[in-house]
Amino acid sequence: MRLEIDKPLVFIVDDVPENIQIALSHLKDLGFEFAYATSGEKALERIKNRPPDLILLDVMMPGMSGFETLHAIRKDITLRSIPVIFLTARTEPEDIALGFELGGVDYITKPFHGAELRSRVLNHLELHNYRTKLEEKVRKRTRETELLKDIIIVAMGELAEHRDPETGGHIHRTRSYVKSLAEGLFEQGKFRDILTPEYIVLLYKTAPLHDIGKVAIRVIQFYLNKTS
Repeated sequence: MRLEIDKPLVFIVDDVPENIQIALSHLKDLGFEFAYATSGEKALERIKNRPPDLILLDVMMPGMSGFETLHAIRKDITLRSIPVIFLTARTEPEDIALGFELGGVDYITKPFHGAELRSRVLNHLELHNYRTKLEEKVRKRTRETELLKDIIIVAMGELAEHRDPETGGHIHRTRSYVKSLAEGLFEQGKFRDILTPEYIVLLYKTAPLHDIGKVAIRVIQFYLNKTS
């Protein structure tokens, strides 16, 4: 069984080189790329340079333990989505529970069967690939939605400008003033619980709508003049 993605990178972390070789012997024919480290500290350094698609992580290591390594991984926003499978001789129920609580996706105890390791690695790589594609679709749809909202706001602002040329210039000036005022207040430390950078962008985008009521007023005036 092979994944339909180009050579996923599997990163193996174990302080015993022989254990790394055993894992490799069961996975090497699956068409993956492999990297490894013999300590949690080295693993963190290397995966930041090239984030893998999956990590096989031992628990009992000198220096930083596997649990501490995973805790550090989950704190890094660029690494936290990487699936981590514990591959360890720690078999106590509380250790297994802690591994899942820290964000591990699976927990395999040594000694393990090669078929079991292969199956779990393949399953989690496929799940990771599916989730990555789904998240990208969500991001794409969100960008399209935001773009559509921006287009509607611009169109409505231009409608007001078409009805009243003076209003059009006023709209553009007001938008710039709103942004400058909001950024100035933020820099002074005022209303920071409200004036987040995202909210300032929203104010800037929606400021052209503050005079949109003039469009309706002109229409009502036209109707009243026709009926009087």
